[in-house]
Amino acid sequence: MLRRLRRLRRIIRIVGTVFLVAAAVVVSSFAPIIAVPLLWLFGSTPTSAPPPPPAAIVCTPVTHESDGAGGCRPVLAPPTNVSVLPIGCGGAVSVTWDPVSRAERYEVSINGGSWVSVTPPRRHIFSDLTVSSNQTVTVRAHAWDSSTPGRSAPTSASGLSSGVCNELNAGNCLIPAGANNCNASVVWDMTGNPSPFRIENETNSNTIIGNTASGTQSATISYGNNTINAFSNNMLINTDISTATCVPQHFFLDLTQTCQPNPIITITPEPIWVRSGDTAEVNININAPYDLECTLAGDIANTPLFTHTGSINPVGDYSIDTVPISATRILSVSCNTPANDLQPPANAETRINMVPRMQEM
Repeated sequence: MLRRLRRLRRIIRIVGTVFLVAAAVVVSSFAPIIAVPLLWLFGSTPTSAPPPPPAAIVCTPVTHESDGAGGCRPVLAPPTNVSVLPIGCGGAVSVTWDPVSRAERYEVSINGGSWVSVTPPRRHIFSDLTVSSNQTVTVRAHAWDSSTPGRSAPTSASGLSSGVCNELNAGNCLIPAGANNCNASVVWDMTGNPSPFRIENETNSNTIIGNTASGTQSATISYGNNTINAFSNNMLINTDISTATCVPQHFFLDLTQTCQPNPIITITPEPIWVRSGDTAEVNININAPYDLECTLAGDIANTPLFTHTGSINPVGDYSIDTVPISATRILSVSCNTPANDLQPPANAETRINMVPRMQEM
């Protein structure tokens, strides 16, 4: 009997073990199906691992900045309407552009050279370039305040430089009394032309005024018109006229080849009033340090011609009588040098008045 009970206990133990194993298999197979309604019932959902954060945007230093939405934007817009035009002569260009918002200054560069800072107005001139050659100019905007540090992207444009210079400008001058020449300013620019250079006064025995490509020089100008020539590599490039004249109230005396003061002539009748049939004495005073030939006009008794020998006596007094006068008369004197240097001649005049005749009652 005891043996039977032991056998029964062993069978029950084996059957229990098999049942537990089978139950575990069943539960593991139906776990997802069972878990869903349980999770729904108790208000919970399955979760997954959070995604990694996006990589930080790195903007290009100096030229770009963050736009606040995960992107980048230019610090300043690039300059627009960049224009490169020839200016003047001798290999020069003028570059201009439109304003850029928030820009406080600009930089320009030509043909990849160093940057040059430019503040408004928005214009810069490059000179001493090869004449009539293509030039590329680059412009960029700059800002340096704390809100907009950095600069814009560059903008480039091209254009031809100016051609050679053929400029010559000879001034005029006034000769002082007693002299025969004066100094006038001569300005020239032959930049871009081949050397050697030569500026000369053809009228004054081809006197050399300068020998550089450009310059300003005081030149001696003789009385009259002087021809000023500019040469490049012994070829005539340009010509101008410089004129020297005497100072006001002076004339050029051919005899002495100097500027002299105009003669001072006065004429006075004695008396001023005459009766009909009477004569008068005409007194003439001439102040001139050179010889003059003079002519009187108006009822003169003797020859109307006389000579002022101013080279001997600069101041001369002359008296001439009139013929009997029957009416009011105008007397005049006109003088000129033997070579007729005075244009027009020097003149003076006076009036002799007739005394009214009293009629008897």
